[in-house]
Amino acid sequence: MNEGNRNNLKGLTSSKNLPEEIVKVEVQYYDEKTGITTPLELWAGFIGLEQNMKNYALTPKIGWMIRKKDVEQVGLQQKYEYQLKSKGKLAIRVNEIPEVIFALKEIKTLEIQFIDRIIVPDQLANIKIQKLVLEGKASKSERDRIRKLFPDTEVTMIGLHGPNIDASIETVAVDEQEPNLLIVKGKVVDDNSKRPLRGVFVKEKSNNISTQTDSNGNFSIKVEQGKTLVFSYLLDSQEEVTVSKEMVSE
Repeated sequence: MNEGNRNNLKGLTSSKNLPEEIVKVEVQYYDEKTGITTPLELWAGFIGLEQNMKNYALTPKIGWMIRKKDVEQVGLQQKYEYQLKSKGKLAIRVNEIPEVIFALKEIKTLEIQFIDRIIVPDQLANIKIQKLVLEGKASKSERDRIRKLFPDTEVTMIGLHGPNIDASIETVAVDEQEPNLLIVKGKVVDDNSKRPLRGVFVKEKSNNISTQTDSNGNFSIKVEQGKTLVFSYLLDSQEEVTVSKEMVSE
């Protein structure tokens, strides 16, 4: 969505408001006389609708441009500095964190929306960040690593389709009627707020045995020794726990 606005291709930058109809292709220009290769960017696609004021008909407009690629990312750095100065925070949507971010010394609020998986290098911890908001896919171990990386930062992590889950096994007992089965009870909460999550799907990985958490986030399921439980919520929030007799409660 471009929020109904017509884009100016000259000032086009990476943004979550960039319509999908516009694409960028990286090309190179080779000068045979000098032997110099210049990296370029080709931007093209749908840029808006033009209205005929006589009959009010709407005509799609297609635009394109070629510009020299900003190899040093000077324009991107200036954009980030302006955003920090005018808004007091930096909000970006990326596959990976741009290198120019690491040149910053301090950020009050940093919001990063990853297109897929959350990728946070240790280098980011060199920046003084008061509040860090990350959106994307991340395992529990990766979320724990990120929180340890920023002990003095308010860290919030959100899944692509909702909250990340934190599943815990509270009790494991041998089923008296079926000794080959273990009765596993536990709880699933929102990894950020620690509020109970209802409707989390709990499934034994290798077959169709499954259940769901109740309104208090609690669940109970019978599985065989050594089997793995898969917890899933809103498409992409998943966690796995392997159950063993060593977990049997005293």
